[in-house]
Amino acid sequence: MTEPTMHLRPLREKFMHRKERFVLLLMLIGPLLLLYSFCSTAYSDKAGRYTRLPLGLPRSPSRQLATRKLSSMENGDVIVYSAIVIPSRTQRSNMDVIVTTLRTSEQALTCCFVTYKLKLLSIQAQAHFSYYSQTDVHIGGYLNKGGYFALQYKCTVPLTDDYVMYLTMTPQKCPESLDEGIEISYVPEAKNRVALCTTLTDKYEPTPSEMVSWLEIQIQLGVDKIFIYDLLGSKNLSKVFDFYQRRGVLELQRFTLPKHEASEGGANRPLEDMQAESVPVLDCRQRAAGFTYVLCLGLDKALAPMSSVTLNGFFQELLKENPDSAGFYIDVDWSLTNPIEGETSRLRWIADKPYWEATMFMFLPDRVHTPNLSSMQPQLNYSTYKLLPEKAKLRHCPSADWDTCFPEPKIKNRYRTLNHQIRTVLSTLGINR
Repeated sequence: MTEPTMHLRPLREKFMHRKERFVLLLMLIGPLLLLYSFCSTAYSDKAGRYTRLPLGLPRSPSRQLATRKLSSMENGDVIVYSAIVIPSRTQRSNMDVIVTTLRTSEQALTCCFVTYKLKLLSIQAQAHFSYYSQTDVHIGGYLNKGGYFALQYKCTVPLTDDYVMYLTMTPQKCPESLDEGIEISYVPEAKNRVALCTTLTDKYEPTPSEMVSWLEIQIQLGVDKIFIYDLLGSKNLSKVFDFYQRRGVLELQRFTLPKHEASEGGANRPLEDMQAESVPVLDCRQRAAGFTYVLCLGLDKALAPMSSVTLNGFFQELLKENPDSAGFYIDVDWSLTNPIEGETSRLRWIADKPYWEATMFMFLPDRVHTPNLSSMQPQLNYSTYKLLPEKAKLRHCPSADWDTCFPEPKIKNRYRTLNHQIRTVLSTLGINR
């Protein structure tokens, strides 16, 4: 062996050791990178925008989905409004899809899915929650004669790399192809943020100016995301809704309710009272599940803390005082807008039972089974409380006039830029106040 060759041997061995270490490093890091790309969360903005494709899947499948997306669908005695997955509560091997429906019977149903890889999946539906039940599991329940009742189902699918995309429900065998269905929503996490759910019905439809004012009031108070359930299909508010959806603070759900024979007079009328509210309330429980705090308020109401904090900070203070709280009941103060209702509200305040006419509430999704129109059912080891009016004011604001609704200097002086912001948005949208 020549002398140069002997000098090169240590260098060659050192180089080989480096190469082996590099290959070993790739072998260790490669799977981790693949796992990260597979498990990375899907798109969500600071206010909790929904994603339709979970866990890093590309936004368009490699093959065109033939399924036509519907906002709601009717199949026999069932009307399906939404199908929602909460990834943070997904088990190791299974994933629950919660389906919100209106039904006229309790006949067994099958969930029919089309997956990302265009496969069909058939799963037996299990009852998850009935609007009229006292628990969140069974649901035999109360059947409104001649009409529909709200019922949520749970369809448990295996957790694989092929995700369910669309759903339909049927009392029969699933079809061989799914031509139309409800698109499944995957709920993002929005920890330490506040969501608000409300409905737009024929009982009260604000003008575009009032709608802008109400939305700006909620934003100023500290609401991060507003879910509006439009049961009217309102066209007058489309410009306003489009503007706030582009800003990412509004999620609009258009639900068409069925009609049924009224008990008096026999004329068709919209499904209202409890049933008009039950579907949005049940859907809100799932759709806003990623948020820490969820408010259920009317479109003509606003909640303002007396202390100089946003709603988020206010709710944190309440939880420090009541660490076992699942939520708070809040009675409406009608005194400034309707003194007669104000006295009625005062009398109801004395009662223990919450009333839908005068009581709103805030709940923590992780601590309640589900809310309904006027109450919420806390999970084991949690309780509900009444919010004292000295801590916050819940006012009826039919004209969305901040100065009239909240004349208290402690509240009004904190939001001096509100009227300017409202005027700016109205000017941008070309709406007269």
